[in-house]
Amino acid sequence: NLRLPGVARTSGFFYSLSDIMLYTEGYVPEAPLVSEIIHLPGPRNLGAIHWNPGPDAAPESTEVQIRTRTGDLLVEQIRYFDVNGMEKDKEGWEKLITSFKGPIDTSFAIGGGWSNWSQKYLQPGDQVTSPGLRNYMQIQVNFSSDSRFEAASIRNLDIELVPPVAYGLVGEIWPHETLPGKLDTFDV
Repeated sequence: NLRLPGVARTSGFFYSLSDIMLYTEGYVPEAPLVSEIIHLPGPRNLGAIHWNPGPDAAPESTEVQIRTRTGDLLVEQIRYFDVNGMEKDKEGWEKLITSFKGPIDTSFAIGGGWSNWSQKYLQPGDQVTSPGLRNYMQIQVNFSSDSRFEAASIRNLDIELVPPVAYGLVGEIWPHETLPGKLDTFDV
């Protein structure tokens, strides 16, 4: 009696193939990763970005691309599920009897005002080009390889956070008054 997963005997000596999985050796050609939203400890200027090992330590047929973006606004997303794990809208979930209600998942996504992803950083020690003085940051790391037998990796990634020199600026302008439509010079 022959028993194989995904193979069903139809009759006599004939078998029907319903599902088959093939596995190969090696790495995927590309692996994009995006960090969770990182809450910075208050508005900070961004210094250099460092990772280990650097591009020189990666095999020649591989590449590591690292990018950043920053922002201030987060949007709360609430998802409702029934006991079977099926997602429902809020009204549908509220109509369910208590024993059929599943969990409510609350997460945060980026809102308006976030910067675009920066250009890729070429080497450890490059200055972060995403705007500073923001409350949140995300990091994107994309591993790619032209050879299925070689893969790039990094052990850690650090970004320098520098307190701002000033949180505000106060100035005085003189003269206090001028005539409308008249070109005037002001001292600051």
